[in-house]
Amino acid sequence: AAIYRNPVPKRPVRYQIPILIRYHRFYHVSGDTCKVSDDTYQVSDDTYKVSCDSYHVEGDTCEVSGHDT
Repeated sequence: AAIYRNPVPKRPVRYQIPILIRYHRFYHVSGDTCKVSDDTYQVSDDTYKVSCDSYHVEGDTCEVSGHDT
């Protein structure tokens, strides 16, 4: 389960993710769900989703900056 819970921080947050698999226009992370499209970023652990103005994916880390929906 993801260690981040509501409320979602309003500052850039780094999410450590296990396996990064690219398919279509999205990135899918097994385990904790992390989906990235051109303008949408979701971190789902059955508690919240984050929609961001920007996102950054590097190696096994997802860094997001935005606001909770």
